[in-house]
Order: sequence, then C-alpha cells, then structure tokens
Amino acid sequence: MVFGRRKKQESSTSTNASNDGNNSDGNIDFPWKGADLAPCNFAFGHLRDNLPKLLQQKDGGVHAETYASSIGCIAGFAAQTSAFEKMKQKGIPFSPPNLNFISTKNGKTYCFGDTLNFELCNHWEGEVSGCGLWPLAAGAASVSGVANANLPSLEAMFAHVSSQIGADKVLLRVGSHGQPMAPPEQLLNAVWPIAEMCFSGTFPNVNHEFGIASVKYRPIIASFLANKIIQDVKSVLPPETALTIVMESAILCSKLDPATVNSKI
Repeated sequence: MVFGRRKKQESSTSTNASNDGNNSDGNIDFPWKGADLAPCNFAFGHLRDNLPKLLQQKDGGVHAETYASSIGCIAGFAAQTSAFEKMKQKGIPFSPPNLNFISTKNGKTYCFGDTLNFELCNHWEGEVSGCGLWPLAAGAASVSGVANANLPSLEAMFAHVSSQIGADKVLLRVGSHGQPMAPPEQLLNAVWPIAEMCFSGTFPNVNHEFGIASVKYRPIIASFLANKIIQDVKSVLPPETALTIVMESAILCSKLDPATVNSKI
C-alpha cells in the first residue's frame, strides 16, 4: 500500500468511512437491469465494501481526501475503458478528431478528446440521464448543502488538469493540506486492481463467481459510489472540496496511457 500516516495537524480529515445512514443503498435507483442487474449490484457492493478496507490506516480510519480521490481515479479510468470499448464496437477510429494522443517532455502519453469527456461528465449514451460522474458527484454536493451557484466550475477543473499534464506530481486545487496521500496517477495504480476484481466478480480464494459487470456500466458504478462517498465524508471534508478532488482525479485518470496502469486481470 502506498499510504502512510500524516502528521497530527494534517489528519483531522480522517474518517471511518462508514455509512451514516443518510444514503441507504436500498434507495439508490441504479440504471442497470435484466442480465446486468446482479453483476452490477454485486460490483457496486463489493467496491463499496473493499475500497475503504484497502485505504484503511493503522488507526482504523480512512483519510477522506484519499478516499475521494481514489473513487475519482477509478471512475475516470473506467470511463476511458468504457469509451474505448464503445469506439471499438462502433468502428470509430482512435485518431483525431475523436482522440488525440499527446506525449510530454517527461516521456508520458495522455489522451484527449470529447469522446472521453462525454463519457465522464454527461449521461450514458443519451439513454440514462444523470448517470455520468459530474451529475452524480455534483448532485451529492448539492444535497449535502452546496448551492448550485457555489459548485466548483467544471471548466476550471478541466483547465487545471490540462495545465498539470506532464508534471511529475499532479496537485489538485485544494491546497497543500487537502491533497490525497498519493497523487492520482500513483493512487490509481494502487486501487485499480481491486476495482477490476469487483467489476469481474472474481476474488482470490473465493470459490464463487458473482458475474462480470459490463464495461459500459463500470464508470456508472464508480460514479454512484462517488455520490455516496461525497455524502459519507461531509462531516470531515466539505462537499465542494470533495467534489473537486473526485472530479480532478477522474479527469486526469481518464487521460492516462492504459499501458501505464497496474492491471491484475
């Protein structure tokens, strides 16, 4: 695990990551149905239960900023994999104007394109409204008390992440004490393997397969969990700050070269 304890004055935003009862999973209206119902429900439940266990510190708590960033990282990279899969199925070329691959001076490659941005920020394929990461995460901030006029600017988030591309360590716009315990690219490599296991429905030393969650639903699964996490940590992390952390982590991770991401499956 890449995480460590922070100094006492920096650890006031640790939480036990337990549900405070304000957003019961039974009240969530998920969009998947039919053959996708059980695998996606299991994937959501397993990711909900296993992600905080992975991030748990020695004192039993979970650092809220790292928790928020981790689900953003998962949602962002899942959005990329979903967009790529849809492009393959529809025969859409992986080239401009659909996608632009940019290499930076430090040798890294990043992917840009409206196809990725739509998958991340809007509704899914025009069939299910409000199921992108942005509407679900912003909705969580709104129900947690943030007026719509005070929500962070999505355009500013994209602009900030773009300005950070190629940096050795990407910093989110939340101040020095509001950063996750690892930068998003490093954090994604720590949490993506557990996300893959949850999406695949197959776990080590568990003699049962829960079914594979469709690639197209994976960013939505992560986005619903992001909605839950923003509300769960609101007592220790202001919702507008959590929203910024989630979205900027996701925007960055949606642009990463998939060859650099730690994959176990």
